[in-house]
Amino acid sequence: MADLKARKQSDVLWVRASIKVAPADGTHVVCPIPANTLVEEVKVYKSVAFTAAGSTLKVGFTGNKEVAVTDYFMTSETALPGEVGMVSSFQGKVPGSGGKYFTHPGNITITTNDNGGTAGTLQVFVKYAQVKN
Repeated sequence: MADLKARKQSDVLWVRASIKVAPADGTHVVCPIPANTLVEEVKVYKSVAFTAAGSTLKVGFTGNKEVAVTDYFMTSETALPGEVGMVSSFQGKVPGSGGKYFTHPGNITITTNDNGGTAGTLQVFVKYAQVKN
């Protein structure tokens, strides 16, 4: 029989918070992610909503020796830029809604477009566990 026992473990679950931002249009790094990390969930808290109809807010990643994906964790349909409150990557139906394992360092990013209005004020929270080698 094959030996499939766990060989690595994590003894800590971390939550990293970005600064509160009202971002300009574009893609911005909000949280660095170390290598060997399981990102379990990404949340966005919007204390001020984006004002213009058609504004966009996406949550993605860069790094991990992969091509960056701007909406891996959340699309605008999940992030709801025009509403105040907390949203979770668990609410979406994108590849990252169930999390992501980073074998190499990376970053959590937000991509915004205020569509000619005023950008909302938001903060990003990333729940993750770093797996020990």
